[in-house]
Amino acid sequence: MSFVVYETWKKEKHFLDDSVKLIYNNLDKLLPKTETRIIDRDKAETVFIVRSFTDRNPGSYYLYFSETRKIRKLSDFNSAINEKEMCEMKPISFVSRDGLRIHGYLTLPLNKKAEGLPVIVLPHDGPVARDIWGYNPEVQFLANRGYAVFQVNYRGSTGYGKAFMTAGFKEWGCKIQHDINDGVKWLISEKIADPKRIGIYGSGFGGYIALNGLYSENKTYACGASNSAIINLFAYLKSIPPFLKPKLQMYYEVIGNPLTDVDRMRQSSPLFQVDRIEKPLFIAQNTKDPNINARETIQFVKNLQKRNINVTYLENDGDPFNSKNDEGRQKLYTALESFLEVNLKRSKFNLMSSEKKSGYRKNFPLILTFIILMLVLFMLSLLLAYRFSTKYIENQFVSEKVNVLEQSIRPYNDFFQKNYPRFPIIMVIWTLQLHPILLIPYCWNIHLCLRLYFMIQKLKTLR
Repeated sequence: MSFVVYETWKKEKHFLDDSVKLIYNNLDKLLPKTETRIIDRDKAETVFIVRSFTDRNPGSYYLYFSETRKIRKLSDFNSAINEKEMCEMKPISFVSRDGLRIHGYLTLPLNKKAEGLPVIVLPHDGPVARDIWGYNPEVQFLANRGYAVFQVNYRGSTGYGKAFMTAGFKEWGCKIQHDINDGVKWLISEKIADPKRIGIYGSGFGGYIALNGLYSENKTYACGASNSAIINLFAYLKSIPPFLKPKLQMYYEVIGNPLTDVDRMRQSSPLFQVDRIEKPLFIAQNTKDPNINARETIQFVKNLQKRNINVTYLENDGDPFNSKNDEGRQKLYTALESFLEVNLKRSKFNLMSSEKKSGYRKNFPLILTFIILMLVLFMLSLLLAYRFSTKYIENQFVSEKVNVLEQSIRPYNDFFQKNYPRFPIIMVIWTLQLHPILLIPYCWNIHLCLRLYFMIQKLKTLR
């Protein structure tokens, strides 16, 4: 044994062999700011195959020659990925409501300030697993679309000791859910997240957590999405294959016993909580997944649709994460991107519109006062216009000029005599639909038109 690996926010090594420590130290100098793994070597242990990676790059393969301390690149894991366009994965931690320290990762979209961002909560699969630091294509996909991606290693996750892992036993839908929701509240308190634009998405047990989050604390999330989610804990335990039956008792300890924990497991299974789900939902499932019952998922979707819940349903006949299933993977993420765009990004503009309308309702008394004031000023200007126009006509016009003036303004006279009774009312209604402030130029125009009208009438009497 050359070294022992342990994991904090990323994998660390405790070396037991100084010669191996020297090799890794040389690799760190040759490949700075990367993680390196020796995956094979020759019998003489002079030539090594090395894999490198970061959180922004899936990595490359190298040959390392220990005698010359040089490396030669073999290939990139995916040469199409530009590391400069990827996003950094940062470790975070917070304290849950019962005082337990929870760790996780936050990936922010590139070149955006960490303030008021739309957030995707991405719980990991399970029942016993964890998120790790490194390149995650799903995280990068979501961050590239402008979302902050929040990953929580909730209680029950591995890598934080036995006590932390066992703290999550039989807490599916309970304290595990609290850990994730407490993390979201931490994001909001730090002003990183826009509280109106938070969604949750996961696969497998992560999808189960996403569905559970929509009814356990339904005001936290604007929408939810799942891929091959566990929706029935009873059916999941029944689906355990025969070769894992010797470990069935362990599954009962982690998830729950279907004979003695009936009420709790039913409360924590989304299939039986359809009436409590109110938010838009995206559901994708692999019909060949042995861990889920496809018919139950279809019935789950139908029950939601009966309640007029906005549900987007996508069915795959193969594993979308399989490297050979490019078509299924593209179909899944295209549909997911559209769903999140509608329910998280566009919802910001809908929220702004509703807030604007709400602002008008709150300020209605002030607006009404303003309109009345404008009408009063309009009436005063009308009276003054009539008075001064009359004096002007009496003093300035003689009878021989009346005919010429009347002919020049006759079209205006005919128009106002015909349309004056309804014209001002129509214009006031149209103006108010735009903005009350527009009443000012409108009132002034009406004032000028009416002044012209009264001048016409006075000229007729002079004749």
